[in-house]
Amino acid sequence: MTSGNKSVLFRQKFVLSFSLLFTLLLSIILHPTTPSAANAEVGRFRSLVAARRAQDSGSCCGEANRKLHLLAGAYYTTNNNFSAKLLLNNKGPLAIEVQPTLFSLTGERFDVPPITVDANSHRFEDFGDWATIAGEQFREGSIQVFHRGKDLVLGTQIYLTDEIHSLSFEEKLTELGKPGSSRLEGVWWLPSPRGAVKLVLSNTTDTVLSVSTTIRGQSPSKEAGDTVDLAGHETKVLDVERDLLARVRGAMSRFGAISVEHNGGPGALLTRGMALDTALGYSLPIQFTDPTTAKSTNLQGAGLRIGKAGKEYLAPMVVVHNAGQTTTLLRGRVPYTTTDGTNGEIILPQIELSPRETELINIAPYARAQGVANDGSVAGLEFEYTGELGSVITSAFSVSRSGNQVFRVPLWDIAAQRSATGGYPWSIEGASSTVLFIKNVTDEVQSYRMYLNLTRGDYVFPKTTVAPHQTSVIDIRELRDNQVPDVNGQIIPLGETRGQVQWSLTGGVDKVLIGRSEQVDLVSGISSNYACQNCCGNSFYDGWLTPVQSTGFQGDQIQFAAMQQDQNCYGQLYPPYQAGLASYTSSDLSVCNPGFSTGTTTGVGPGEALINGAWMGDKWLFTPTGDCDYTPEEVVREAICDILTRRVDSVSPERALIGQPVDVTINGSGFGTGTPTVNGGSGITVSNIQLINGGEVRARFTTATNAPAGNHSVSVTTSSGRQLPSTATSLCRFHPSSFH
Repeated sequence: MTSGNKSVLFRQKFVLSFSLLFTLLLSIILHPTTPSAANAEVGRFRSLVAARRAQDSGSCCGEANRKLHLLAGAYYTTNNNFSAKLLLNNKGPLAIEVQPTLFSLTGERFDVPPITVDANSHRFEDFGDWATIAGEQFREGSIQVFHRGKDLVLGTQIYLTDEIHSLSFEEKLTELGKPGSSRLEGVWWLPSPRGAVKLVLSNTTDTVLSVSTTIRGQSPSKEAGDTVDLAGHETKVLDVERDLLARVRGAMSRFGAISVEHNGGPGALLTRGMALDTALGYSLPIQFTDPTTAKSTNLQGAGLRIGKAGKEYLAPMVVVHNAGQTTTLLRGRVPYTTTDGTNGEIILPQIELSPRETELINIAPYARAQGVANDGSVAGLEFEYTGELGSVITSAFSVSRSGNQVFRVPLWDIAAQRSATGGYPWSIEGASSTVLFIKNVTDEVQSYRMYLNLTRGDYVFPKTTVAPHQTSVIDIRELRDNQVPDVNGQIIPLGETRGQVQWSLTGGVDKVLIGRSEQVDLVSGISSNYACQNCCGNSFYDGWLTPVQSTGFQGDQIQFAAMQQDQNCYGQLYPPYQAGLASYTSSDLSVCNPGFSTGTTTGVGPGEALINGAWMGDKWLFTPTGDCDYTPEEVVREAICDILTRRVDSVSPERALIGQPVDVTINGSGFGTGTPTVNGGSGITVSNIQLINGGEVRARFTTATNAPAGNHSVSVTTSSGRQLPSTATSLCRFHPSSFH
């Protein structure tokens, strides 16, 4: 062995030894208790995944704070210009400890030291940093994430980004142990036959899996199948054209379908795909679906872009595939709202799909025919089909003419959704922004409430209504840059760049809204999706009337308002807001008379009365069957309404001489807030009037030489026109009396 080789070998051994030592020290620092304890717990949980369906489902809103969850992601890579990050999004009020485990492509395992995600926050972890510690073989592979908590409290997603070539892919982690089958279906689209399709197959188990793949490409038409064996926790990344269609060179099918079946249980295999054309900067994630998990034949998506992205025109398109055994009829429509607020609808032609047939729907011609192709509208997307549940597989997106701008629109089975809620991270960095889309999937008007947490305080959106089948759009950068105030006058500071947003339906009917966020950077040509629901809708937490106690005078108007504070199903509290549809009554109408539906209360007569405010609050409970039950809560709250009499109690001094000016102080109550008018009676001129406070007025009285002697009636009229009469004298002692 040469000295050079010895030197290289020595350096390699030194680096390996240092890495292992660093890993050990880091584990001890971050997890001073026995590190293997967490890993052993993860191992025990993995062995119980198959029995998960028999496990108590736990109450999302009850006693499930320690429920076990194991989430898995099929693929990450830090090779070939890609960066890889893991999002950990905690939507609850308690910190969550997360235990990630990396698996190399060949199935080697590395347990990352535990990570704490603070309450109501999110963080990104860099796979590259972990690979530096774990070793080169972990620069590419799969991941599993273990944590305890309520259902869906932690959102997790992998982001792969190649900024040099404007490529981006995202993958939401899958919770293992859920019901399903061993069959997965997906579709792809490419802007040109020069593009490529990558298929990722990842074994989540310790045992060998046999995987059968079938590729059906269109334009040009190609079909092939193959069988792939995966060792325990092994991941394979296949080039569809080269490895499955057995064509080293040639024109790749521009769109098509991929069917995958394996011999393991539900969740044993994770499948993801990536359609890309590096030369164009085109990238489209391929999401695979298990047809057996479908609950309806209704698919909908929120936020289909029509018009332009920057200076480029967009073509909205949908790839549809019949994965069933019978012919299906597919009907589609595109409900949209134009930039001037007009609602409309594009009806797509009905399509008949034979078994295993794939079609491409180009929506652009129909948008042009409707006159909205150049409008810049944001639309919804809806499909209904006949035949077998889950048989229609889709991929919807809008793509620019250059292929560089791609905006994917996930289509969801409405009946299979957990709840009409969402909890997303938001970010404004560089030229990017987070845009939210919330779609009404029903024929009735629906509404939601939304909260944006900031470094200091919260941004409270007004209760927002969404017309039937339309989509609400919120661009957080626009709210910040335009300094748009919320319902409490709060603005997003110009320096604010990240946070978390949560929204929830209002009312007693669930699954009426769907939503997602889209991180968009038009300059870099990069966009990504994120969607994560909460276990149930937000519920009433507390309520009160404001003001709690108010004092006024006869004829005054006092505004009472019903305030409500909600919490999500994890116990996260949100800022209060004014409750709608409250009714107001009084314990004594002769004292305080409130407007029944407004809370505007008139002071009628002296005394004290209780103002009662009553309204209904939403209350959602998670059931053992996995549903959210609605039980409205009747809220009744009280406030004190105290009405005083306007009156003059005294005038000082009590005597004055004819023809002589005198400075007078008038005491009483209910003089108001503006400068009043004072009348000293016949022959008396009043000047220099000053309102000291609501119970004291000062003025100069000048008595004319011909003024009549005796008692003079002195009155005070408030700036609002309320007169406070009294009997008094400017020439001899006068006697104050009550005013009415």
